[in-house]
Amino acid sequence: MRCAYAFLLIPNHSMSQMERLVVVGVDQNYSHYGVYKPQITGKFPEVTSAPDIIMTQYSINNPGTYVRAYCSFNIPAIDIVAAIKADLEDITYSSHRNFNVNEEELALCRARIQAIPFGQNETSAISLQYLTHNNPCTVGEVFNLNFRQELRIVGDYTDFINSFSIAPIWIYADSPVNIQQILSHDHIYGEVRNEDDFRFTDLMAWFQGHLHIFRVRWRISDIIVMTVIGREAANSSRLLNGLLKNFKNSEELVTIVKKVNDNFDIWDSDRSISWYKYPAVKLQMLEVERKIRRFNFGSLPIFHFSSEIM
Repeated sequence: MRCAYAFLLIPNHSMSQMERLVVVGVDQNYSHYGVYKPQITGKFPEVTSAPDIIMTQYSINNPGTYVRAYCSFNIPAIDIVAAIKADLEDITYSSHRNFNVNEEELALCRARIQAIPFGQNETSAISLQYLTHNNPCTVGEVFNLNFRQELRIVGDYTDFINSFSIAPIWIYADSPVNIQQILSHDHIYGEVRNEDDFRFTDLMAWFQGHLHIFRVRWRISDIIVMTVIGREAANSSRLLNGLLKNFKNSEELVTIVKKVNDNFDIWDSDRSISWYKYPAVKLQMLEVERKIRRFNFGSLPIFHFSSEIM
């Protein structure tokens, strides 16, 4: 059995422009990550063109990030993904626009930075502390411009940068960046589930309009990025692992899919199975289908920090 997954961000009503759908699929020699504009507000895509694709149920009640699985016994992930994103507008490379930034205020920040008579190389890089303390820009705006590859950030505090930017304006990160300066508190998801989580916790969060995985290291009170910022298409496997390994709501579906795949290995390898037993196999498949159709991820749990993490 192969599955692809869709993440639907339902923002607060006043931020409706931030609604988006991320589609992730991983298979042998294949991976996909894309951001799309939902066809219908507050709705996951309904795949009707491929009856062999089984969809989990969902119910949306409040703002948050919701998950839906699309699975099939015989359709590969590449075709499941194609069915999910059919007729959807691809916004993968513009997903950062209007996401936790005001474009008009961002334009003012950009103009103020461009007016500074230095910052054309690393030795004359503009101080991040200067930019933020003198109020031409917020930290969030600076990092958004970096994500757009309009600024290049170097220095001691560069965990959240797009390191692929080769922009001609240099910023020196000379002050720590608090996660709450670049991530909205209601866009960070995770839960402490075992003893390892007291050493570190992996979180899923929306950053620059994309989903990323962040790791909090509690003993040293810091946070690092586990995915690649600026090359989001490379993050599909890490996002999928982040969903299936770090959220309790995923356990039931993981168990269902693993069990059916283990059974398929047995059915494929055991040539002694008599043909008359195959109806029993079909009954098992119908039971799996029923369980998947009844499964509901719900919304990802918001993670609340008990202390300030830099």
